[in-house]
Amino acid sequence: CRARLLVTNDGGRSWRAVRSTFGPLVVSTVARSRVAFAYSDRSGSSRRPRVLLRTTDAGRSWHSLPWRNVSGLAFATPRVGWVVRGLDPPSLFGTRDGGRTWRRLRPCAAWELYVALPDARRGWAVCAAVGGTGQQPKRFLATADGGRTWRGRATAWPLTRDVGRGLPIVGYPRGLSFTADGHGWMWEARGPLVATGDGGQTWRNGGLPGDGEAVSASRVDERLGFALLLKFFELEARFPRDRGELPRAA
Repeated sequence: CRARLLVTNDGGRSWRAVRSTFGPLVVSTVARSRVAFAYSDRSGSSRRPRVLLRTTDAGRSWHSLPWRNVSGLAFATPRVGWVVRGLDPPSLFGTRDGGRTWRRLRPCAAWELYVALPDARRGWAVCAAVGGTGQQPKRFLATADGGRTWRGRATAWPLTRDVGRGLPIVGYPRGLSFTADGHGWMWEARGPLVATGDGGQTWRNGGLPGDGEAVSASRVDERLGFALLLKFFELEARFPRDRGELPRAA
């Protein structure tokens, strides 16, 4: 099926289409710039590799980068970013020249991997094991040197010593969004959107309605962010007003 890429310049009040694609397009925007990166299955078929795309004009035109089988991405600047490649298990790679060259990063061994990179040095990753029955063991890590070294911040793992507090074992992680000062969200399938204000050491429920599930989110600063909710098979935008923790309808 066909999909459309929409952009807004007024905080979500109005939108305009800039691109039509086959299948979903997952986008990582670079703050305060017209640059964004994305990955997409061009044909809408799982048999075709998902490619890495880049725009420098706010989405009007896109160009392919020599990278295939992308399953996640996060860019802090037009030149510095991370790409998750492959599945079962995934691998993490970093670039500091806009995607011309890459190097392997090793936060953890995982069945699934989701990352956030709000600036060129500070980043976060959640590493998840094989899940089932609505639960998935996970470890949450942080880096302060662009991914060269990693430090565990929290775990939700059976039969291990707990690290941190509040990271749920319930739910299947689907994404992260962080600010450089450590305010962040993790959203999950069959689980809550959870929030942290200390770089992932402690977590609490992000306050979404009980009948809503976040499918995407973006944390802008300590107080402001946006989340796209799946609620009774309808999508609706919400944003928080209460120090980034309690979303309200946009």
